[in-house]
Order: sequence, then structure tokens, then C-alpha cells
Amino acid sequence: MKKLLLFLLTITCLACSSDDDDNNCEDLSIEGIEIYQNFITAGLNYFTNPNNEACLEYEDTALAYIDYSNNVLDCLDAEDRDELEQEIEDLEAELADLTCS
Repeated sequence: MKKLLLFLLTITCLACSSDDDDNNCEDLSIEGIEIYQNFITAGLNYFTNPNNEACLEYEDTALAYIDYSNNVLDCLDAEDRDELEQEIEDLEAELADLTCS
């Protein structure tokens, strides 16, 4: 969770810089706050009450977070990009083991 928060802070800082060429990092950082909040809320709901509805909601928000994260990779420097790519891989592995019915 701390890594995800650090990631959003990094995106926000990058969005405030003046060298945002053609990639739309500022808009992505604003969009990311809501996606991140939804993902964290769904994760907390699922882990405190692991029923099928909460599982499906967690899965949906995790997939949205993965999609968003893939979109912002170009906004990051090499180190942050590597870290986020690893987080994406870890989350995809977690989702592969998730069994919502």
C-alpha cells in the first residue's frame, strides 16, 4: 500500500512539472487518484468481508488499476517505471490466484 501511495505522489509531482511533452501525464494523475481510491476501498472491503460480491468488485477495480498503471508508465523515470512494472506483475499474479464465483 505504501508503494502505491508513493507511486501516486510521484505521478502528481511529475504532472506538475513543465516538461510534460505529448503524453498526458497531468490528466492521468488526476484520474489515478479516483482509480487508486476505488482499488484500495474494494481491497479493504474484500479482505475484511471476503464474499463473492466483494471479490468481484476487488477484481474489477484491480483490473482498472492495472490498466491505468500501464497507461502512466511513460510518465515515470526508469526506476519508478521498473517498480510499477513489478507491482503490476505482482497484482496480476494475485488476480490469477483469486477465485471469485
